[in-house]
Amino acid sequence: MRLFSVATILLFLGAIALFSLSVATGESEVGIFVIFPFIIADGPIALVAALLLIVGMVMIVIGFFSAISESQHEISRGPTYPTTEPKTEKRAGGVLLIGPIPIIFGSDSRMARSMLMLSIILVVVLIILFLVTSFLIL
Repeated sequence: MRLFSVATILLFLGAIALFSLSVATGESEVGIFVIFPFIIADGPIALVAALLLIVGMVMIVIGFFSAISESQHEISRGPTYPTTEPKTEKRAGGVLLIGPIPIIFGSDSRMARSMLMLSIILVVVLIILFLVTSFLIL
């Protein structure tokens, strides 16, 4: 399963690299409409990048359903007996950035606060990068 995840990440990184190459060679144009980025592409490099992106998305869906079936299989095996390993509490959280607007979620308040700090840092970094690139273009 870990190899599957690494392959998916590599597909997305390859798609990003190829899209960047197609923009650098002039085959593609990148823009933003309101808060939604878009790419207008015409060329073989952009086609390969789009195919890698689609295959990566399909692999994410396959991995999601595979993880669900694995968890259902473990549930159907019946009860397990306790081991000597200490139980660890699992916590989760995340940040969904829609443009400059962060949507924060977490399994507990501590994780939500951590994600809030992460989102503030991400928004500040994005603003700095935007300002730096604006001054470089001028």
